[in-house]
Amino acid sequence: MEIHKEKTIQGNTYCIGDIHGWDTPILELFEMINFNYENDKLILIGDLCDRGPNTWEVIELLLKVKNLVFVLGNHDYCFKQFLIGNKDYHDWEMNMGKETLASYKSNNWANLDAHKDFLNRTVPYHIENNICFVHGGFDRYKSISTQTETFLCHDRQFVNDMINHKDKLYMEDNFDKVFIGHTPTCCWNIGDEFLGGSYFALTIDNPNYQPIVKHGVYLIDTGCGKDGPLTMYDVYSDIYYQTERKLSKVVGKEVHRIKWKL
Repeated sequence: MEIHKEKTIQGNTYCIGDIHGWDTPILELFEMINFNYENDKLILIGDLCDRGPNTWEVIELLLKVKNLVFVLGNHDYCFKQFLIGNKDYHDWEMNMGKETLASYKSNNWANLDAHKDFLNRTVPYHIENNICFVHGGFDRYKSISTQTETFLCHDRQFVNDMINHKDKLYMEDNFDKVFIGHTPTCCWNIGDEFLGGSYFALTIDNPNYQPIVKHGVYLIDTGCGKDGPLTMYDVYSDIYYQTERKLSKVVGKEVHRIKWKL
């Protein structure tokens, strides 16, 4: 059964996890929720680039969204540095960036100025209604406003604290909710909750491809860059939507036409 939600004039607010160069899952999610490009708000929590084959197509699609917030991810940061000619990012060009550059070359670098402008409009974090959206994490003992762009898109200590604490995390900014990406949920097995201080499960026998939510922290990178599904949250209703998993670089053609409520 397909979902086509009724829309208000103001639209809904959605947050989407790490996309990593796959445009088809975005289109599947947009169809699933009847996304309104004019009225709905979309908050990207970073890592549009790399791994998947269609980074150019991803950005071209997202340029159509009128009300969009783009929180910088570490892969996006590397691509931006490459575009401005930063020679320190030669390793990205030769390794993680291969798929991204191939995507742009196959599209003849079309509409590049608009893509550059899109990347230059990134923010290190976004806060609305005391909800924080950040890519990697932050030092929870300091105000997020004092922390650097590169730290916010690379940090994993915050996720480690979330996984290994049974109670609500102390945060200097006292956010009600935090939506976060960067660390795929498939780094843990289904049922893993506390790892005794370890960042990730030592062995993955039954990987988790659903969001991990604990005490107001929402980890929503569900592995789209690692053959997993892409996840989108309706921020104010606590409902999330997922595509099917991808297998061996093939995007599943069927979509879960259902909604999950926590």
